[in-house]
Amino acid sequence: LDSDDQATNPYTVSLGTEFLQDTSKTVSNDINTTVVMTGPIMDLETGEVRTTLTGEINARTIESESSIENTETRTDLSRESFIMRGSLDIPLFYAEDEENWGIGDLTLNLNGAVDDLSDFGALYTYGYGLTWQARERLRFIISVTEEDGAPGISQLGNPREVTDNVRVY
Repeated sequence: LDSDDQATNPYTVSLGTEFLQDTSKTVSNDINTTVVMTGPIMDLETGEVRTTLTGEINARTIESESSIENTETRTDLSRESFIMRGSLDIPLFYAEDEENWGIGDLTLNLNGAVDDLSDFGALYTYGYGLTWQARERLRFIISVTEEDGAPGISQLGNPREVTDNVRVY
Protein backbone atom coordinates (compact mmCIF):
# COMPACT_ATOMS: atom_id res chain seq x y z
CA LEU A 1 0.00 0.00 0.00
CA ASP A 2 1.17 3.50 -0.84
CA SER A 3 -0.08 6.25 1.48
CA ASP A 4 0.25 8.78 -1.35
CA ASP A 5 -1.99 6.72 -3.64
CA GLN A 6 -5.46 8.31 -3.89
CA ALA A 7 -6.99 4.90 -4.51
CA THR A 8 -6.03 3.77 -0.97
CA ASN A 9 -5.99 7.18 0.80
CA PRO A 10 -8.76 9.58 -0.29
CA TYR A 11 -7.26 12.42 1.81
CA THR A 12 -4.04 12.49 -0.22
CA VAL A 13 -3.43 15.58 -2.33
CA SER A 14 -1.48 14.81 -5.43
CA LEU A 15 0.80 17.35 -7.04
CA GLY A 16 -1.00 19.47 -9.59
CA THR A 17 -4.36 19.15 -7.75
CA GLU A 18 -5.73 22.33 -6.18
CA PHE A 19 -5.98 22.06 -2.39
CA LEU A 20 -9.29 23.47 -1.06
CA GLN A 21 -9.20 25.01 2.38
CA ASP A 22 -12.39 25.49 4.43
CA THR A 23 -12.38 28.63 6.58
CA SER A 24 -14.68 30.35 9.05
CA LYS A 25 -14.53 33.61 10.99
CA THR A 26 -16.83 35.15 13.60
CA VAL A 27 -16.76 38.58 15.24
CA SER A 28 -19.22 39.40 18.03
CA ASN A 29 -19.77 42.52 20.12
CA ASP A 30 -21.74 42.80 23.37
CA ILE A 31 -23.00 45.75 25.43
CA ASN A 32 -24.81 45.03 28.74
CA THR A 33 -26.28 47.19 31.51
CA THR A 34 -28.00 45.83 34.63
CA VAL A 35 -29.74 47.60 37.54
CA VAL A 36 -30.82 45.66 40.65
CA MET A 37 -32.97 46.95 43.52
CA THR A 38 -33.68 44.76 46.53
CA GLY A 39 -35.08 45.18 50.02
CA PRO A 40 -38.06 44.83 52.34
CA ILE A 41 -41.34 46.38 51.24
CA MET A 42 -43.53 45.62 54.27
CA ASP A 43 -43.61 43.84 57.62
CA LEU A 44 -45.92 40.98 58.53
CA GLU A 45 -46.23 39.16 61.85
CA THR A 46 -44.18 36.34 60.28
CA GLY A 47 -41.37 38.63 59.04
CA GLU A 48 -40.36 41.00 56.26
CA VAL A 49 -41.82 40.73 52.77
CA ARG A 50 -38.81 41.21 50.49
CA THR A 51 -38.58 42.01 46.80
CA THR A 52 -35.91 42.12 44.13
CA LEU A 53 -36.40 44.05 40.90
CA THR A 54 -33.93 43.78 38.03
CA GLY A 55 -33.76 45.68 34.75
CA GLU A 56 -31.36 44.88 31.89
CA ILE A 57 -30.55 46.35 28.51
CA ASN A 58 -28.42 44.24 26.18
CA ALA A 59 -27.19 44.65 22.61
CA ARG A 60 -25.27 42.04 20.63
CA THR A 61 -24.03 41.84 17.07
CA ILE A 62 -22.47 38.90 15.29
CA GLU A 63 -20.80 38.88 11.91
CA SER A 64 -19.64 35.59 10.47
CA GLU A 65 -18.38 34.22 7.21
CA SER A 66 -17.43 30.77 6.07
CA SER A 67 -16.05 29.20 2.93
CA ILE A 68 -16.72 25.50 2.49
CA GLU A 69 -15.69 23.86 -0.77
CA ASN A 70 -15.61 27.31 -2.44
CA THR A 71 -19.17 28.14 -1.27
CA GLU A 72 -19.14 31.37 0.73
CA THR A 73 -21.74 32.21 3.37
CA ARG A 74 -21.99 35.55 5.21
CA THR A 75 -24.19 36.41 8.19
CA ASP A 76 -24.73 39.74 9.92
CA LEU A 77 -27.17 39.64 12.87
CA SER A 78 -28.01 41.88 15.80
CA ARG A 79 -30.25 41.58 18.84
CA GLU A 80 -31.33 44.13 21.41
CA SER A 81 -33.12 43.00 24.54
CA PHE A 82 -34.93 44.77 27.35
CA ILE A 83 -35.51 42.58 30.40
CA MET A 84 -37.53 43.20 33.58
CA ARG A 85 -37.49 40.64 36.41
CA GLY A 86 -39.20 40.66 39.77
CA SER A 87 -39.26 38.40 42.80
CA LEU A 88 -41.35 38.55 45.97
CA ASP A 89 -40.59 36.54 49.14
CA ILE A 90 -43.46 36.29 51.63
CA PRO A 91 -42.79 34.62 55.01
CA LEU A 92 -45.63 32.29 56.02
CA PHE A 93 -44.22 30.90 59.28
CA TYR A 94 -41.40 32.13 61.48
CA ALA A 95 -39.40 29.62 63.59
CA GLU A 96 -39.57 31.65 66.82
CA ASP A 97 -43.32 32.27 66.55
CA GLU A 98 -45.23 30.51 69.37
CA GLU A 99 -48.03 29.48 66.98
CA ASN A 100 -45.55 27.87 64.55
CA TRP A 101 -46.17 24.30 65.84
CA GLY A 102 -42.45 23.52 65.33
CA ILE A 103 -42.62 23.91 61.56
CA GLY A 104 -39.62 26.23 61.27
CA ASP A 105 -39.36 29.00 58.68
CA LEU A 106 -41.64 28.68 55.66
CA THR A 107 -41.47 31.25 52.84
CA LEU A 108 -43.50 31.61 49.64
CA ASN A 109 -41.68 32.93 46.57
CA LEU A 110 -43.36 34.46 43.51
CA ASN A 111 -41.33 35.57 40.49
CA GLY A 112 -41.73 36.68 36.92
CA ALA A 113 -39.90 38.21 34.00
CA VAL A 114 -40.51 39.77 30.60
CA ASP A 115 -37.75 39.65 27.98
CA ASP A 116 -38.43 41.83 24.93
CA LEU A 117 -36.11 40.67 22.12
CA SER A 118 -35.82 42.78 18.98
CA ASP A 119 -35.93 39.73 16.71
CA PHE A 120 -38.43 37.50 18.60
CA GLY A 121 -40.76 39.79 20.54
CA ALA A 122 -41.82 39.34 24.16
CA LEU A 123 -40.92 36.18 26.10
CA TYR A 124 -42.45 35.50 29.51
CA THR A 125 -41.24 33.64 32.58
CA TYR A 126 -43.11 33.05 35.82
CA GLY A 127 -42.60 30.85 38.81
CA TYR A 128 -43.42 30.13 42.41
CA GLY A 129 -42.02 28.07 45.20
CA LEU A 130 -41.74 27.29 48.88
CA THR A 131 -38.63 27.39 51.03
CA TRP A 132 -38.70 25.45 54.28
CA GLN A 133 -35.90 25.93 56.76
CA ALA A 134 -36.34 23.29 59.45
CA ARG A 135 -33.04 24.10 61.19
CA GLU A 136 -30.35 26.73 60.79
CA ARG A 137 -28.32 24.63 58.32
CA LEU A 138 -31.11 22.58 56.76
CA ARG A 139 -33.19 24.13 53.99
CA PHE A 140 -35.51 22.58 51.37
CA ILE A 141 -36.68 24.39 48.26
CA ILE A 142 -39.56 23.36 46.02
CA SER A 143 -40.09 25.51 42.94
CA VAL A 144 -41.87 25.57 39.59
CA THR A 145 -40.89 27.70 36.60
CA GLU A 146 -42.59 28.21 33.22
CA GLU A 147 -40.32 29.86 30.69
CA ASP A 148 -40.49 30.96 27.04
CA GLY A 149 -37.18 30.77 25.19
CA ALA A 150 -35.58 31.82 21.93
CA PRO A 151 -32.40 30.55 20.29
CA GLY A 152 -29.28 32.53 21.06
CA ILE A 153 -27.94 34.82 18.37
CA SER A 154 -24.83 32.62 18.16
CA GLN A 155 -27.04 29.66 17.26
CA LEU A 156 -28.56 31.70 14.45
CA GLY A 157 -25.42 33.38 13.15
CA ASN A 158 -22.35 31.22 13.63
CA PRO A 159 -20.76 30.02 10.41
CA ARG A 160 -21.48 26.54 9.16
CA GLU A 161 -18.59 24.17 9.71
CA VAL A 162 -18.44 20.69 8.21
CA THR A 163 -16.07 17.98 9.35
CA ASP A 164 -16.05 14.82 7.29
CA ASN A 165 -16.70 11.48 9.00
CA VAL A 166 -17.92 13.04 12.27
CA ARG A 167 -21.33 12.28 13.78
CA VAL A 168 -23.68 15.15 14.52
CA TYR A 169 -26.28 14.73 17.26
